Amino acid sequence: MTNVWFQRSLASSFRIVGWWLSTHDATAQSFFWLAASSMVVLGLLVVGLLTGTVAERFTRNKQPDDDDVVRRLDELAARLERIESGLGHGNGRN
Repeated sequence: MTNVWFQRSLASSFRIVGWWLSTHDATAQSFFWLAASSMVVLGLLVVGLLTGTVAERFTRNKQPDDDDVVRRLDELAARLERIESGLGHGNGRN
């Protein structure tokens, strides 16, 4: 299936280049500028996709569940109450 998609996108790219060459006063230099700039844009897109994929793999399992967040907040609240009661500030105000 990927091969069919690649062939269609390649064919449409060739049609765009062919249209551009037929509507402009095309020289070999302008064609190579168009080809080179297309390759740069395609390269940037591929690098962006690869970077996003790698970053997503690193961060996929790192997000805590809601239960873990609530449990951690409860632990911190209990710890804060112990610290405040040890200082003699039961309600947290001076």
